[in-house]
Amino acid sequence: MKLRNMKLLAGALLSGVVASATAGTIRHDMNDLDYQNFGNTFAPVGEIIYSNSHGYYGCSATAIGTHWLLTAGHCVNEAQTMDAYLPNSVGGYSHYQGSNWVANEHFNLSNSLAGWDIGLVYFNQAMDVTPAQIYRQRDEVGGVGVITGFGRTGDGLTGTVGDFGTKRAGLNALSFAWSTEGDGQQLLFGDFDPPADNNPNNALDLFEDGYALPFEYSPSFGDSGGGLFVYRDNQFYLAGVNSFINDANGNTLMADYGDFFAATRVSSFSDWIDQKLNRTHAPEPSGWLLMLTALGSVLIARRQRV
Repeated sequence: MKLRNMKLLAGALLSGVVASATAGTIRHDMNDLDYQNFGNTFAPVGEIIYSNSHGYYGCSATAIGTHWLLTAGHCVNEAQTMDAYLPNSVGGYSHYQGSNWVANEHFNLSNSLAGWDIGLVYFNQAMDVTPAQIYRQRDEVGGVGVITGFGRTGDGLTGTVGDFGTKRAGLNALSFAWSTEGDGQQLLFGDFDPPADNNPNNALDLFEDGYALPFEYSPSFGDSGGGLFVYRDNQFYLAGVNSFINDANGNTLMADYGDFFAATRVSSFSDWIDQKLNRTHAPEPSGWLLMLTALGSVLIARRQRV
């Protein structure tokens, strides 16, 4: 990892200027409807509403079995009730009531960079969904990820200004992997870059990995627990769980151009997931092929500039 990136992360750790990723902010020069349409192609991604002693909150999650959702640890660690809403075959959403939920045993809300922000929710009632397959390889860095969720929105100039509850998806380069604990690579990082030819605020390419992709996107408040997918062998795999965002440019706007985000790396937790689901590692039937012709070349390629 570059020395500059290490300094940025060390600063975030010391300052505590991180916020749970709760849908996301989009390029200011693109139509939000395109991001919504893209998001709706990811059927295993649903919305969860949980309550704790402070009130009700929204997160996102991804079905990895007909009885299981994978989400962020901070969405379940203090939850007292848990309700999920997943797309159904008639164009609406079906409601499921969570039976049990658990955060990773090492999760600590006060240390986002430790890399343990992952959790599971179990449902007695089988969900009508084709589950996503988790990604078990370690080649995500340097490629492109698809970020999904139901969080608040806005764009690269305004930061987060919209409401929670609309599903979106977008793209971002996966710049590096790092964490302060565990295997040292339990978080996947990306930055929200401006377009090269349309950058009114003169925002920086924070991680120096190139300017915005055609569907550049950052998770925001409410995207927590949503899926970060990679495209391999003609289908999408769940490679990350949205964890937090950082006001790296210090302008008090969250998830605007120049800020960064992190997702908990699923491949670091594949054994933990298998253990909790009481299953051995074996290929799962997917049937979930989401080839999007217009974006295929972007997803398969490495970083591209626009």
